Amino acid sequence: MPLYRFADRRFAMKQRSMLIGLLALSQILIGSACVVRARPARVAVVTPIAVAPARPPAPKVVHYDNRPGHVWIQGRWVWRHGAWNWKPGYWVPARAGHVYVQGYWDYRDGGHRWVVGRWVPARRGQVWVRGYWHWDGYQYVWRSGRWKRARAGYAWIPGHWKRGRAGRYRWVPGHWSKRRY
Repeated sequence: MPLYRFADRRFAMKQRSMLIGLLALSQILIGSACVVRARPARVAVVTPIAVAPARPPAPKVVHYDNRPGHVWIQGRWVWRHGAWNWKPGYWVPARAGHVYVQGYWDYRDGGHRWVVGRWVPARRGQVWVRGYWHWDGYQYVWRSGRWKRARAGYAWIPGHWKRGRAGRYRWVPGHWSKRRY
């Protein structure tokens, strides 16, 4: 094969590579100039169902002060490697028009299953009464949250821990309080 034909072939290959590169670059530049309107995404959150063979230990009682604009996600026991491990609670920003339903362990089908906490839309004319762990004299039992009809002239005060004399905490159950205008 003569040398000039080899040089022509190399030149043609270089031209072809440059052309492919330019086409790719033009696609990137043209594509980046497109305007895409975002639509609200519908996301399905898939969480594995946690099943434990044994009853979880009593929940740890955590004392926390209210933090305006935030919601406390309760800590919980997690079954890992054949033993219970405590996962501490944490604060998350509140979502406008929503309430947070705390997760809890539930006994179903011969095993203890974790029911994942979730955000639910607020209901007009109703208040959300948070679920909580209640000591029944023998063991802690989860009392599920529920919707309660709002009372005119009253505000719902959620159950909370309050520091008393000598620094000891006591549980104050949720209750209605007359609004002060």
